[in-house]
Amino acid sequence: MDRSKTARYWRYDGNHHAGRNHERHDPHGFGLPLICAMADWGEGPHFLGLPLREPMTLEDARMIRVVHHKPDSSFGHEITVSAPASVWEKGRQALARLCAEL
Repeated sequence: MDRSKTARYWRYDGNHHAGRNHERHDPHGFGLPLICAMADWGEGPHFLGLPLREPMTLEDARMIRVVHHKPDSSFGHEITVSAPASVWEKGRQALARLCAEL
């Protein structure tokens, strides 16, 4: 099993048009779009986020750990996403396929 890699981002929960998510800790250079996608996939099939694309599978998505932290303001909260390195790589490929479909 490969080592787990972790990234954190701040999710904007407000309704102002100028609000947006941003990275808090990304030591592996994943980038905000991949971190957010991994968080969506890690929420499980009950969460209506991004659809899974190959090579990401439901079994891979189950290896993603998502932790929601206590809100640090009334406008958002921090989320930590961790998964094995191989799952991050599959996530990167799956996100590229999703973007190509747009």
